[in-house]
Amino acid sequence: MKNKRKRILIWFLVAPIAAIILSTAYYIQINVLPFFNMDYILFLLLAILVGFFPIKTENSILFLIPGISLAVLVIFGLVPEVIVSSIALVILMMRSKLRIDQHYKYAVNLVMFYVLSGISAAFYYFAMYLTDVLFGTSILLLALVVYLAAHFILNQIGAYLIKRYYYEQTNTRVFDEHYLFFFFTNLLISPLSFLLVYLYELVGTVGIVIGAFPFLILTMGVNTIFKSKMHNKYLKEMNYFSQELNVKKVEKMF
Repeated sequence: MKNKRKRILIWFLVAPIAAIILSTAYYIQINVLPFFNMDYILFLLLAILVGFFPIKTENSILFLIPGISLAVLVIFGLVPEVIVSSIALVILMMRSKLRIDQHYKYAVNLVMFYVLSGISAAFYYFAMYLTDVLFGTSILLLALVVYLAAHFILNQIGAYLIKRYYYEQTNTRVFDEHYLFFFFTNLLISPLSFLLVYLYELVGTVGIVIGAFPFLILTMGVNTIFKSKMHNKYLKEMNYFSQELNVKKVEKMF
């Protein structure tokens, strides 16, 4: 009954949190350019495409949608970024084929995403402002790194809080055995996001298409590596069990 109340309550948090973040961003006019044009649609399609190829490790899933949403944040602003990321995240979860009794996870992930987007964007804009004050010019690459670092740390903390207090998993940790891999993967996203923004500013729409390839190559390449490692692990386990069976057969013979 307690878990059922939590699952119902989380749905009531999605709309208010989204409304607060979107209305605040719109009110303070963070948007840089008008959106809902062809370029924006291409960014949306790219985010969805990246979401279709998440990096699957043995115990978790990592997707590179933040790298695309960061480029959208830089070019269009926070409101368009939230819309792109929300759609990509929902489609990613739909592809996960959750059971009916697991649909509350849509709400859990969306609430966490909205909070992460708002706070990470605040770090990004603060980094842009601070570098402008200190150096007389905004340093985009540094701001991108700050955004992704904030997103990574907040994601780890948020995931811990959800597992610990929402799912009541007492054995969970803020930084588990996968955090280093996630950290370095997020670090790789920074130059890719910078490249995507740079190409878009340089050649426009064509830059989105060109900048999409590094994201797709990275996610597919890392996926291939992990699949190979998992296959090797399973082969070793099968070999071990077959050896155990052979030993037992020999023992029975004698």
